[in-house]
Amino acid sequence: MNSTLKTDSKHLEDMHPHQRHTMAGSLCVGLLLLAGCDTGNKSEPGPQGERGPAGERGPQGEPGPPGETKNVAPCDGWVYVDAKGTVVAPVCVPYLIDAQGHTWAVNKETGQPTFEGTDPSHLLRLDDLASLVNFETNDCTGTPYMTFAMAPRMPFPVKGKYHVRRDTDAWETRTFRSSWADDGSCHTFPSGPPSMETGGFILRTDVELTPPAGFQGPLHMEQRR
Repeated sequence: MNSTLKTDSKHLEDMHPHQRHTMAGSLCVGLLLLAGCDTGNKSEPGPQGERGPAGERGPQGEPGPPGETKNVAPCDGWVYVDAKGTVVAPVCVPYLIDAQGHTWAVNKETGQPTFEGTDPSHLLRLDDLASLVNFETNDCTGTPYMTFAMAPRMPFPVKGKYHVRRDTDAWETRTFRSSWADDGSCHTFPSGPPSMETGGFILRTDVELTPPAGFQGPLHMEQRR
């Protein structure tokens, strides 16, 4: 190869300067190409770079299928049923709600809507609350007060008529001197004024209620789911 290079050098001396410059450039390019083709030993890869930042959140997927629905009956399905097989009310909530939102108990013997105190299972049997209506006067005149703590919207009987405590009728402490008797007559407290200080709410005698339709008694319990 040395003889070849010497010959090439001699040849270059005989060339025109411009030709020698061009030939020298071509020779340099060839040598560079030969050097770049050297396959030498492959080096080890460098360490892996740090993980890049997370990309943007993708679009929301389609909603899944609806889950199963299960209707759970109140009182585990236990209800009162009348003699005809008609369901009356759940055992744990044995009441009827009429169109005006009043809550009626149901007599389990007769199947008729009534005041809760008339139910045979009730601890306090009261068929009529007339004797619990008190007055601040000694002759049963003026504003009547019901001294039995009835909840609003629950009808109760007074002299054979159903009345109800309004949502806004507050319980008040008063001094009473007379009351109605069971037969509707006036009873004056014997101790004289001031006779008795107790609580009560105003009895709205101008509002009378009619019970809703009843059922055929007696009622019995069944579990229906």
